[in-house]
Amino acid sequence: MTAAITYNRLEDASIRERRSKSSFMVIGILTLTGTYVTDGEAMDLSGIFKDLQLVTFENKAGYIFEYDYTAKKVKAYYADYSASVDGALIEVANEANITAASGVKFMAVGF
Repeated sequence: MTAAITYNRLEDASIRERRSKSSFMVIGILTLTGTYVTDGEAMDLSGIFKDLQLVTFENKAGYIFEYDYTAKKVKAYYADYSASVDGALIEVANEANITAASGVKFMAVGF
């Protein structure tokens, strides 16, 4: 499934773009589909950036998000309290309901 991306370059005062010579930043909202898919939800920003440099997300509802630049996906993790067994963070299980984390703010920077 593909997550919905809401952003606006300058028309919306709550979502802003900042330009610095040839690079720019977009702040937006990622609306997750609700049921997580193993290896992440598709989030392709190539229509916005020719060269994506950084994507960062807010933590929400106990989840931590990471952008996979190669696969163009958002992965969701949660804290593991038995880190000696699994590691510090575990990817959310396939088909887990993560609607509580929908509406995640993100920032992307690129050229």
